Amino acid sequence: MHEPSKHESIKSVFLRATELENHEDRRRFIEQACGSDRAMLSDVERLLGAHDRQGANLLDEVVDRIGAAETRRTPVTKWLQSGPSELDRVHLIDRYKICELLGEGGMGAVYVAQQQRPVRRKVAVKVIRAGIATKETMARFSNERQALAMMNHPNIAKILDGGATTAGQPYLVMELVQGLPITEHADAYRLKANERLRIFVKVCRAVQHAHRKGVIHRDLKPSNILVAQVDEEAVPKVIDFGLAKALGHPLTDNTIYTGFAQMVGTPMYISPEQAEMGVVDIDTRSDVYSLGVLLYELMVGTPPFGHKTFKTASFDEVRRIIREVQPLRPSEAISTMKADKVSTIAQHRGVDRRKLHETIQGELDWIIMKALEKDRRRRYGTAAELADDIMRYLGGDAVLACPPSRLYQLRKMFQRHRLGLSAVALVLFSLITISVVSTWQVVEVRRAKLESEARERRANGLLESSQLQTATAAYRGGDLVHLAQVTSDALQNRRLSLLDPTTKRTPTLLDFLHSAAHPPPQRQFSFPSPIHEVAVSADGNLCLCVGEDGNLMKIRLDEPEQPRITLGSHWEPVHAVAISPDASMAISGSASGFVRYWDLEQAECTGHVWPVINGVESLAWSPDGKSVAAGFRYTGVWVGDAEGNEKFRFANDQRHETLLFSPDSRELFVPTREGIHVWDVATGKHTRSIDTKPFSNIRAMCWAGPHREWLIAGERYLDSLAVFDRDSGAAMGSFNVSASYAQSVSASADGMWLTAGFGDGRVQLIQLSRFDSSHVDGRIHAQLTAHDQEGETRLAAKWFGDDSKHFVTAGNDGVVQVWDRDAVACQRELTSAMAIEAAYLFDNEPDPVFVLRGQEPTRSSIEKFSPQSANGLAAMQSSGQIAIVSLETGRPLATIESPLETHEYVSLSRDGSRLAAIGNGQVYVWKSIDDWSTHQLITNNPKAGDSNAVFADNNRTLICENAAYTRVQELEIESGRVMRWREMSDPDVVAISRDERLIAAGNDKHLNVWDRESGQVMLDIQNLSSLFALCFLADDRVLLSGHNDGQIMAWHVPTGQRLGVLYHPRNDLRRPRSIQVSPDGRRILIVYPSEHGYVPVLLGMN
Repeated sequence: MHEPSKHESIKSVFLRATELENHEDRRRFIEQACGSDRAMLSDVERLLGAHDRQGANLLDEVVDRIGAAETRRTPVTKWLQSGPSELDRVHLIDRYKICELLGEGGMGAVYVAQQQRPVRRKVAVKVIRAGIATKETMARFSNERQALAMMNHPNIAKILDGGATTAGQPYLVMELVQGLPITEHADAYRLKANERLRIFVKVCRAVQHAHRKGVIHRDLKPSNILVAQVDEEAVPKVIDFGLAKALGHPLTDNTIYTGFAQMVGTPMYISPEQAEMGVVDIDTRSDVYSLGVLLYELMVGTPPFGHKTFKTASFDEVRRIIREVQPLRPSEAISTMKADKVSTIAQHRGVDRRKLHETIQGELDWIIMKALEKDRRRRYGTAAELADDIMRYLGGDAVLACPPSRLYQLRKMFQRHRLGLSAVALVLFSLITISVVSTWQVVEVRRAKLESEARERRANGLLESSQLQTATAAYRGGDLVHLAQVTSDALQNRRLSLLDPTTKRTPTLLDFLHSAAHPPPQRQFSFPSPIHEVAVSADGNLCLCVGEDGNLMKIRLDEPEQPRITLGSHWEPVHAVAISPDASMAISGSASGFVRYWDLEQAECTGHVWPVINGVESLAWSPDGKSVAAGFRYTGVWVGDAEGNEKFRFANDQRHETLLFSPDSRELFVPTREGIHVWDVATGKHTRSIDTKPFSNIRAMCWAGPHREWLIAGERYLDSLAVFDRDSGAAMGSFNVSASYAQSVSASADGMWLTAGFGDGRVQLIQLSRFDSSHVDGRIHAQLTAHDQEGETRLAAKWFGDDSKHFVTAGNDGVVQVWDRDAVACQRELTSAMAIEAAYLFDNEPDPVFVLRGQEPTRSSIEKFSPQSANGLAAMQSSGQIAIVSLETGRPLATIESPLETHEYVSLSRDGSRLAAIGNGQVYVWKSIDDWSTHQLITNNPKAGDSNAVFADNNRTLICENAAYTRVQELEIESGRVMRWREMSDPDVVAISRDERLIAAGNDKHLNVWDRESGQVMLDIQNLSSLFALCFLADDRVLLSGHNDGQIMAWHVPTGQRLGVLYHPRNDLRRPRSIQVSPDGRRILIVYPSEHGYVPVLLGMN
């Protein structure tokens, strides 16, 4: 190190001195920095002199050499002064005779030599200087040698040999290129623009060859591209790969160290990324930039940034210019030059000075400026792309390069004039940003809204289908309690989603199921206090009820208009009541243990007994009318006669919510903690017990079976009912009822139906069946919430004594209700004394209308029937005639003689003004404009198959099967032209949605729904049993299908989900003829064919 400053090196002093533009300031600085070290001062002055001369790469080599640790120990003066003196004394290197000095560079000298053997020829010999053979110098020399050895291209100088002199100096023997730098050659031969471009294309191809070999030149400039005239053809040669860099693998085993703060290459020709000095990795696009500078100089006569620009600029300023300053376009550079210089340039290119600007302007500007892009991503990707674009230009084709966008130009202008335009740019950028962001946000919000709406529709559809699946399963299983809960929740969600809750909605499957979940009773009686028990007379005409207010109320079930009668009162809560078999007497028991006797005909109390002080929980009257039994809470049982005289009593520490006399009145069945004890009524003795395990806490009992031979028992804690043989006490089975603590059970007159009442207001309707003599089973036919009550409050249920279709319930809500067994299940198979020819729903009448065989309007058998009840019309085909009938009056409005021999279907349009008859592969259509006072045939089309047909598009279109049985077609009725069609083999039935947007069709295997406009398949169900009927519900979101086995299935059209089986008839009902939905959506009518006409089935509530 030098004494004046331990931290100053020759390089740092030199670099800092170059930043001072004034020579006096520079002189004072270096004298102060070097102090008394005259050797250091001399070295820095020599560097500054080389810097000012801008020698070709000498300055860079010197700076690089000074930056290497090895050379800091070598005096720069010795390095600069070491010359070819050694070779002047040695005129022969191996077999090469040195002829003359061709040139000198930073690393050594190049000589013209004569090869002696094996051939005689002139070659170029490059020899490293004797004093600089350091590790780095040798690496670069080896690098160049290896790079040239990899090349085999006519426009790249070839390497011929290499080795070391006797003095140990490495040398390299290369092809001798006796030519001029490319720019000097072009000017010397006055090459026109196109000729210059063709030579330049060869250079690009040579560089591309090097790139394919994995070598980046990194120092492309005119002096490294020599052009020689060979047979009157200009042949360029790329030389000097001393700074070459390998792509993906090193050229040699030696490492070339390029310091972080070193700039490799000649400043006027290096790329912006080279000027970054190690920050950015260098790739082939760096050579593309250098080629762009070279092309710029070939066209304009000067590089984008010339000697003068860099001569006065500091080192960092040079780097900034290369990285940031946008050069003038070539045509702009020409227009800003002085006239004499323009004339010289034009003269060198053999054109008139006035046309020089036009020669370059336009596409050449674009090509050169694309190659000179600061952002390498915007340059040509390879030298070949640059050459190809030039060839397109020469061939008159459109070039890939194009002028920079306005936005890009504005950004670059802002970069060039950052300080002056910062405020304006900030405002402009803010405005643009706000505008762009606002627009983007609007677009994004709209897009997000559409996507969100689509997702929401899909999610809502899946939620709806899931709810409908659950509700359909509950309806099919008769679980009206669960059905009511599911549909109520779904309807609440639907109401909350409506913008206007008062908006009238189209009836849906959900509305149908919700109405089915709440079947109305046949009759209902309300009382001011809770009802605890009811009793029904054997003939079913009389009902007694008692409750919390202590009154005994009489209701005549056979005389609906007769008011309710209060027979009397206990003046305290009453929990038990019973009627004598002849319905002349009754007994009631109160909370304090009083049992009162009542004369029902006189409506008065005839006496009372007070066996115990605990409350009466149950009362029973023997079938023969001679005995009564009273069960007291946790005390025991009292048995007396019809006048109140005690027969016997016994203690029993158990609840006595139920007591049973045997059908022959001889035995009394009492639940105990050990099972059921049986007492002989005549003797008052305990005669036998029934083992009820695991049913250990019996609370409800009744007789069932055709002969009252089955004892049905309900347990407090188990959710099953048990069946025991009356005589033997043997267990005959049990069945699950999904609820514990049935507080009352009662059997119908035929013994095959049960009702079970539960404290939460639920009533179950259970159908019994016997598999063999020892096993009885039960299935819940329906369960509904009959009363509004909670907890374990008593719910009473009793059947009419002589009836298997009606029963009575009473609950803590103070309501007594009479129910029809069939109406509870919401599925009624309708019958008539005469054969039914047709059935239809008319307006919102509670029951369907039947057309009976032999009656008006046809008096003959109806073969085909098509109702349109919304318009009060129906088409009925019989023999060769079709009658248009008024459903209101039942009389024909018109009779049409049909030309068809066989009718497959008749179809009436929704407005009732069109009629289609299909058969024998033909379709006939009639119309009427005066309610069928007159009519006319408007088409006879032979293109129809044998499926049904539906009208659409204001009756202009008929949708049916085609004659080839291969598709569903849409026929224009007037012209007979097929407007649209859908592929389906042999469709059996078609239907159209209420809004006429969807078509449904089915055959013996498939069910499809299509969107008429788009053709999109909305529903595609395969492997089904044959279809015989289709019907869209009013909202078009649910499709009902009737199948060969009689099942009616529901499908959710928006999601394609199967909702489940809505109805399954008895086994002999198959192939439904039609499915109709009432206008209010609360009823669905299915018509099945049978041996004797048709069987209508009504689903839903009136």
